[in-house]
Amino acid sequence: MRARYPVAVFAIMAITAIVPRGGVGADPAAVKGLEVQLTDPLIHPQAAQVHRLAAAATNFLGQRLVGEINAALKSGSPEDAVALAHLRRLSTDGKALPGMPAITAFKLTSRRVLNVANSPDFAEEQVLEEIERRLRASSKPPDVLVQHITRPDGTEEWRGYRPLGLLPMCVACHGPTETQSPRLRTLLIERAGPQPAVDYKPGEWRGVLRVTVEPPPEA
Repeated sequence: MRARYPVAVFAIMAITAIVPRGGVGADPAAVKGLEVQLTDPLIHPQAAQVHRLAAAATNFLGQRLVGEINAALKSGSPEDAVALAHLRRLSTDGKALPGMPAITAFKLTSRRVLNVANSPDFAEEQVLEEIERRLRASSKPPDVLVQHITRPDGTEEWRGYRPLGLLPMCVACHGPTETQSPRLRTLLIERAGPQPAVDYKPGEWRGVLRVTVEPPPEA
């Protein structure tokens, strides 16, 4: 039984993630010695700064994505929307988001994706598991979760994650397979493999929108 997310926050669609810096690999050898932890912004000054920047960035990205999907669905079919709805054009001068220099990368990820390039890495898996745990316990996850990563070489990374629920318009591509055209089903399988992210209902938790934030100075 899939978890229901209390509030449908943003639509989710197949996008190409923009990740100027490398992610945290899923291979156990690649994550040996890696320290990954969720950090409370109420008690950690650096986490509070990351939370503020991540909340603004994910809100901007979500609104932009909803707008792109709406425009794609109005001007064409769901098949066209799958091909058109992405956030690639936002990357400018090697930075992830215009006007937000502290945001160095962003990604849309889930346990079930419509684009294999968006599959979760090791650190993202930890957040997905935490959200699932909270939903199973009927506990609403925070609007933005903050994660701190320390690598074996001493470098660190701060990430912010916004849980995403499915809006009604998302059902055009993520809904019941019996309502999808053969062309759409073929396109989804080509992009995501034999088990694409479908058969969802509006309001269900779908995944997360993640941003990487430059490490803030220590207080």
